[in-house]
Amino acid sequence: MRTLLMALAAVLAAAGMAAAQVAAPSLNPTPTLSLMPVVTPNTIFVPGPSNPAVLPWDGPSRIAAAYGTAKLTDIAIAPTINPVAKGTARGVLVEGVGETFAAAAQVNTSRMDIDPVFATGSLETKVQRIGLAAQFGKRFSVGLGSESVENTNTSFTPALDFQQSLVMGGATVRLGEVFYFGAAGGTETIKDKLTQEQVKRNALQYGIAYLWRDKERGAHIEAYHAQRPAKLYPSMAPAAAANDVNGFTVEVMLARVLLGYSTQQDKTKNDVGTPLDKNSVATLTLGYDMAPGLAFVLSKYDGKSENASTGTVNFKTSGMNAGVAYQF
Repeated sequence: MRTLLMALAAVLAAAGMAAAQVAAPSLNPTPTLSLMPVVTPNTIFVPGPSNPAVLPWDGPSRIAAAYGTAKLTDIAIAPTINPVAKGTARGVLVEGVGETFAAAAQVNTSRMDIDPVFATGSLETKVQRIGLAAQFGKRFSVGLGSESVENTNTSFTPALDFQQSLVMGGATVRLGEVFYFGAAGGTETIKDKLTQEQVKRNALQYGIAYLWRDKERGAHIEAYHAQRPAKLYPSMAPAAAANDVNGFTVEVMLARVLLGYSTQQDKTKNDVGTPLDKNSVATLTLGYDMAPGLAFVLSKYDGKSENASTGTVNFKTSGMNAGVAYQF
C-alpha cells in the first residue's frame, strides 16, 4: 500500500494568478483553481508560470475570490476506485494597480479526501503569490515577486510534505500598444519536509502575447514556456525532475461576455534525461465583466498525467469553479 500511496505523494498543484501571465495579463479578473496532476515525489509541477512585471498592465484594481470542486479519477494503480479523491478548492486575490506602481497577493488552497477503500487521509495544496512592479513610459515594466507551493499527503504518518519556493524578478516590453514580450527568472528551492532534504535550481519562464481591450471588448492571445533543470537530493534518490512547460491562452470579450481557453503541458525528465511523465491540463472559461464593477466567471478544467514511455494514463483530474471580482 505504501507504494500505491507514494504515487499520490506530490498531490496536485493549484494553478497561479488567473490564466498564465508571463507576457500580458488575462482578461479573467478572478483567480482560477485548475488543478494539475503530479505523479511521484520527484515529479514537481510548475504551477501556472507567472511574471510579476505584468501587474502594471492588469488594471483596474480588484478584490476577487473563487470556489470550486475537484476530483481525481482513473488512477492506473487502482482502476476499480473512482474517484480516488474528491474535494474543494478556494482562491482569494487582492490587486492594486496605479498609474506607475502595482502590487498583488493571492492564496489558493485545495483539499481532496482520499476514498477510504484506497487509503485514509487527504491531499492538500496551498499556493501563495505576491508581486510588486512598476512601469515606465507605458512601454517597459519590471517586477519582483515570490511564490510558494506546499503539497501534503496526510495518509502517511508523519505526513508527506513537499514545499516549493521561488523568488523571481521579471520584465516586460510593450510594443505598438498591443504586443507584449515578457520574461521572469529566479532560484527555486524544493524541500522534502519529511526527510529535511532540499535542492535549489534555476527557474526561467518567458512568453509573447497580443492584448487589446476597451470597456466592452477585448482579445488576449499568449504563448509561453517555462523550464527547470533536474536536481538530485543529497541522498541521491529521488531527484527533482526536469520540467519543460509549454502553454497557450486565447481569450475574447464581446459585449462584456468573456470566452476563454487555456492549455498547458509539462514534460518531465529525470536527472539522466529519461522521459518520465507528460502532464496536461485544459481550462474553459465563461464570464461576464461589468468593469468597472462586478465580474462573474465560471471555469471547467480537465487534466491528465501520462507515462512518457508507454502513453498509458496515470490518472486524471477535473473540476469546476466559480469566481467573482469587484473592480475599482
